[in-house]
Amino acid sequence: MARGAVEEFCNSLYAEEHTNKDTFEEFVNNKLKVHLDKLSKALGTQPWLCGEITTVDFRLAEALQLMLAVDLRSLLPWPKLRDYANRFEAIPEVLEFRISDRAGTRFLPSTRALPL
Repeated sequence: MARGAVEEFCNSLYAEEHTNKDTFEEFVNNKLKVHLDKLSKALGTQPWLCGEITTVDFRLAEALQLMLAVDLRSLLPWPKLRDYANRFEAIPEVLEFRISDRAGTRFLPSTRALPL
């Protein structure tokens, strides 16, 4: 269930380019909301989608960080996902990798979600 929901979300997110916050906000509210609602519900009270961290979490975290890079407010309606993105980014090995030369340009800089 988690893997399929993450793939549907990522496919929707990466299907279109967004160059400004206004069109991105509209895109999130009109096209991604159903996916974000589903993912937030699937996460429940667990720290990671499958209980323990898996590759599915890496895929979702990267997509959420892309959303936050476009607009830090994009996850405000989904506090569980905002906390999830922050929790992923706080993993010491993830932080270390992101600031290293090994990360290259594929990975975004830190995109810590805004607290409420």
